[in-house]
Order: sequence, then structure tokens, then C-alpha cells
Amino acid sequence: MKRERLTTEMVWMFMREGCNANEIAEYGGVALATAIAWMGQAARTAASAPKRKTLRKAA
Repeated sequence: MKRERLTTEMVWMFMREGCNANEIAEYGGVALATAIAWMGQAARTAASAPKRKTLRKAA
């Protein structure tokens, strides 16, 4: 089975779904240290992204 190349967005999606570094490494076919680095990059990218405005319900 050919796998897609990992992207920061994919790693962030996996993290939000509760995947750990071992699972991401296995899916991406990369070393554990590489998966951990991707997770750090994904977290930094997500933290610096503009926040979405939420709609508040009228009281």
C-alpha cells in the first residue's frame, strides 16, 4: 500500500485524533525521532495559526 507523504496538517490531524508518535511514525514510514519532530512542528504551526471566530448564541 502506497502512503501519502506526511504533511504538517496531516500530523496535526492525527494528533487531534489521539495518535501518538509511534502510530504517526508507522503510518508515515519514518523514524520515531522524525515523527516526534513533525509533531513539534505541527504544534508550533497550529499555535501560531489565526484563531477562528466562533458564533455566540443569543441569550
